Amino acid sequence: MFRRVDQVGQLDYVARQVARLMARDGLTSAAALELMERLEPEGRRAAYEQFRGALAGDAAPADSPLSTLWQLLATVRTSAPARVDQCVLSFVRHAQLAHGALRDVVRGLRASTSYSGALLAVLLVVAGLMEMFVVPSIALLYRSMDAQLPPLAVAVVGSPWPLVAAVLIGMTLWMFSVALASGLTRAARNVAPLPPWLRATALARNLARQLDDLLYLQYLAALLDGAVASETAQRTAAQTIDPHGGYRPAEPLAGFLDGAAQLGLLTDEINTQLDEQSQRLAIAADTLGRRLTLLLRLIVYSFIAIFVLAMYQPIFQLGSVV
Repeated sequence: MFRRVDQVGQLDYVARQVARLMARDGLTSAAALELMERLEPEGRRAAYEQFRGALAGDAAPADSPLSTLWQLLATVRTSAPARVDQCVLSFVRHAQLAHGALRDVVRGLRASTSYSGALLAVLLVVAGLMEMFVVPSIALLYRSMDAQLPPLAVAVVGSPWPLVAAVLIGMTLWMFSVALASGLTRAARNVAPLPPWLRATALARNLARQLDDLLYLQYLAALLDGAVASETAQRTAAQTIDPHGGYRPAEPLAGFLDGAAQLGLLTDEINTQLDEQSQRLAIAADTLGRRLTLLLRLIVYSFIAIFVLAMYQPIFQLGSVV
């Protein structure tokens, strides 16, 4: 995992510096990459080779962190080979939009999962110790007085299964939160949609849709800057989001883009919509993060409250039994 994150960071760094050298010095992407290789340390050799492969039209590596850039460059190379550099510039210029929109919610989810995971661990340890040592002693005391433990205590701490069920439910939601944070981080770094299993989850569906719309705009901007025809660019961008052809921008974004395309103002409208869509994505991410954090903590707190009541109720009622 750490190796992959480092790989993504190195390639992302190389792409940014290439774009900056192209914009500042008027270099081609190949010349900018050659200059970086000559001046930069050897530690980024793999990133240089991957980026050169993208520019040369080589097939993307099996686990390339920027496979979407490879796909877009392949279309540009077919339509307008001389505009490959402009496509790279456009892609890198907007590559951080999703990262900026998702950064805060990812941090919040990680903090929430760490806190909730600690609470689950405490619940498991305390409840386990109570069931092994405290509850049997109290049960023995009740039997010596011909009395029965309260029903709540019998149901919750009289058997290990309620504790096991509580831990399993809490861990399932905890693991989903961790997977969501990891998926969002990977999607932002790779400038790619969320994985299919996460997109199909009801909790993440709206967020995935907002991210798809932002990525569509980024892909479309890069293709148009690469001199790809408008219809081809829209079709390629949609297929990059969903190779099965099931993607179309949500309304009103689709209507805005269609109208701007008819007026010959599609590029200008995309620049406007990029900012607005990144804000929508940030709002959707914040909403999901708050809901998931609330749900996770509510479940964990409820389990803790139930187990605390079940474990202490026999002690509270001991006086009436005597």
